[in-house]
Amino acid sequence: MDTRINEWSKLRFVDPAKVLPQFRKIQLQVDESTLKDKVRNLRTQKLKQHREGWEAAIFCFGMSKMKSVPVYVAPYEASDYDAVAMRVEGNTQYFTPIQIKEVVPEDLNPGTDINKEIAKLRRYQVSNDTTVVIHVNRNVQLHLSSVKVPSLNIASLWLMGSSRPDQSKWFLAGNLLNKPQILEFDYPVA
Repeated sequence: MDTRINEWSKLRFVDPAKVLPQFRKIQLQVDESTLKDKVRNLRTQKLKQHREGWEAAIFCFGMSKMKSVPVYVAPYEASDYDAVAMRVEGNTQYFTPIQIKEVVPEDLNPGTDINKEIAKLRRYQVSNDTTVVIHVNRNVQLHLSSVKVPSLNIASLWLMGSSRPDQSKWFLAGNLLNKPQILEFDYPVA
């Protein structure tokens, strides 16, 4: 029996549709501040968990739209994942460990791209039930036909990113391991 299920059932799951608008208000306030860029963009080691929690919440919100069922999230740093998603279908509760990766903005690393980040997953050891989400954090035209996915020992692989500079619209593309589709959705507002 998977002992993680007992552990995960004790987590405090939140509804992304409720927390993302609150997070957006904070982002807008921080953007107007005089804080350093690294702090404003959650790029310090101490703030990394908050960035990954926000990314996991956006992914779960998108999955809620794709599955037409609420998908909740709990940040949870473990050896091979950053958050846990939870959904209920019928009388069954499903948990999914989520590993967050990122195609960072060009000013941080102009030499990387989606395929390079996916290729790194081959040498990254995660549980075969882990969902990997790659936040495409730059302005790109996404063509799934140009995405190269090697054999990976994970449950699923998803790309997500903002389709607009103001982050009002997002896309979710996946499962890249099996008949991928793309969903566009609006960032939730209060």
